[in-house]
Amino acid sequence: MIKECYGHGDTVVLKYCCDFCQFSTTHNKTSTGITPIMECDGCDRHVCSGHRIIYESPLFSDRRVYCLECWDIGRKYRERMIQLQGEAWENEKNIRIEWHNEGREKKRRQNLQVAGKKREEAMSDS
Repeated sequence: MIKECYGHGDTVVLKYCCDFCQFSTTHNKTSTGITPIMECDGCDRHVCSGHRIIYESPLFSDRRVYCLECWDIGRKYRERMIQLQGEAWENEKNIRIEWHNEGREKKRRQNLQVAGKKREEAMSDS
């Protein structure tokens, strides 16, 4: 996630934060050019280097970033993608879309659970 924090005076500072741990940075590029926080291609969550895997397609020079949860979800999809090596790019693209949709659906369910818990806490405090 990207948080807005207040710096000195009225300045607003953007902090790039991992959605899985407490790691955050104000500069999202290191001196070596590596991005500490990247966005998961599956579920769009922000992940640090400890919570991501970079997948390089065996067919194309294509690199994708996945959080560890989406990587686990994608096991069955990657096997299908590898089996289709000789077939059209369109088939691999459709499998990847299924994979990403499952990751986004899992993220949506988790967000609904958190919102429900917060709602219950607010109702019990009243």
